[in-house]
Amino acid sequence: FTDMNTFVASLATRILSRYLGDYVEGLDSKNLEISLLSGSVELRNLKLKTSSLAKLDLPITVKEGYLGRLHLYIPWRNLSGEAAVIRLEEVYMLATQTKEAVDENLTKELAAKLSRLQLAELLGKDQPDNLGE
Repeated sequence: FTDMNTFVASLATRILSRYLGDYVEGLDSKNLEISLLSGSVELRNLKLKTSSLAKLDLPITVKEGYLGRLHLYIPWRNLSGEAAVIRLEEVYMLATQTKEAVDENLTKELAAKLSRLQLAELLGKDQPDNLGE
């Protein structure tokens, strides 16, 4: 490393990759702004991984996503008394329902229709669609 700034940026990139690598692509010292004394780290123009929300067990799948800016503030001078802050800006995501969520919705819909049909048969009605709505 030719100078201290390059070394610090490289080290910060490796540390951030360890914590953010499951969520974003493109962690690079080129899109990193760092000011150690102020505790400020900023990353720009990151691509969200399609697996970025998988650990949250949500009924969606990320197809494409971008994070315009991630700002991290670390209060070096008062770590025990002040919280670190992460701010995300310009988050864009294209997501779809997972197959399991679609199947679950279809199962619920069919169960509701079957209940209405059974109720209609019990009541001797000709049109079960108007029951229970």
